[in-house]
Amino acid sequence: MALLGQIAFSTYFWLQYTGVQRTNAGIAAILVIGLTPSAAAVLSRFAGESRLTLSAWGGLLLGFLGVAALVLEKPVEVSGGSDFLIGALCLVGNAFAFPAYSLLVRRWMKGVRPVDLTGGTMIFGTMGLALLSLTTSPGGWHGLARLDGVQWGALLYLAIVCSVAGYFAWNFALSRIEASRATVCLYAEPVVAMILGAALLGERYGWTAFAGAAAIALSVALVTRAGRTV
Repeated sequence: MALLGQIAFSTYFWLQYTGVQRTNAGIAAILVIGLTPSAAAVLSRFAGESRLTLSAWGGLLLGFLGVAALVLEKPVEVSGGSDFLIGALCLVGNAFAFPAYSLLVRRWMKGVRPVDLTGGTMIFGTMGLALLSLTTSPGGWHGLARLDGVQWGALLYLAIVCSVAGYFAWNFALSRIEASRATVCLYAEPVVAMILGAALLGERYGWTAFAGAAAIALSVALVTRAGRTV
């Protein structure tokens, strides 16, 4: 649990936020959400899971293109500077960290209840994140004193809903299905964001976004129904 906590929380979130800070949210969505299922498929061979068929790999490619089409509905800034490149590499590493955690959970934690697994890994991961924040950004915690009520509410939502509930649901799913199949469902994230953006913020999307959403839906169907080889 100590090692899994460092992979899923300390390393994962440090790579993610460093990457987003040095690039932008659009690039992060393409590299992280678009690459994570493929990274899981690559790493699954080292964890003893069955190998994806050619049709399943085609589905992963379709899903990546769908994510890119949805994200590129709005302009995405790309830079050739070293800072941007370091950020992009952090995001690629982030895309491999979460599948590595998921595959190790499947391999090591069989028989452990999802609630115990979530609690244990989060405790160790929180300790690692606190240590990282103290060493990389001394005094950064002083900003918490300046948060208002709305910001504290947002922070609690991120901690309880996005982290505790999200990881519990993920660990529960891993107790039922292979990690390489579960990660394909991450393609749904930009589609859900698109729906919520339209419903809550009144955002409007063009045909490329809808084409991307359709490609993602088809990708999930192809991968989940595709056969496996040993």
